[in-house]
Amino acid sequence: GLVTAARGRGTFVKPMVLGTATFGLQALEDLFNAEDTAVRFLSVKTISATPRISRALSVPVEDRVISIRRLLTRRGIPIAYHREYLIFDPARPIVEAEMGITTLQGLFEGLGQSVLKRGDLAIEATTITEEESRLLHLPKGEAAFRIEHTFFDFEERAVSWGWFIVRGDRLRFNATVGAQAPVR
Repeated sequence: GLVTAARGRGTFVKPMVLGTATFGLQALEDLFNAEDTAVRFLSVKTISATPRISRALSVPVEDRVISIRRLLTRRGIPIAYHREYLIFDPARPIVEAEMGITTLQGLFEGLGQSVLKRGDLAIEATTITEEESRLLHLPKGEAAFRIEHTFFDFEERAVSWGWFIVRGDRLRFNATVGAQAPVR
């Protein structure tokens, strides 16, 4: 698959195509699943949905939603700050499920105990805000990753929306471009 041949034209080496490079989430999974990663809840409360939360969760503005804030540490060092909003429904076990795990950790482990069917993730570069600076022990304006997520139940309804702010010095994504290295 490294060369192409065209009758009457010759044999050509295929160029590297950057569009086919895939960045896996192993680094992210490792960060959340490490034995020495601890989760501390900063707050859990019901609030009124803002217009932004309303759009993300498809609930009316002012409907009650659950707001969760957590701090993830590794070996005592703050590595990620998580803000999440959940649909408020006392009849559904989503809150109890969320209280026991970090959302991404539960999906990565795939234990089949989740009330979540799937999640959409978006990763982008950001800078640390003043609040995040205090929590992550970094200067305001420091580089970080913002990992936004929306999780859906088995009826395809958004039940959770939020984002992780992960220190830029704690997460690295890798990919191989072009021919894969031979397996030894």
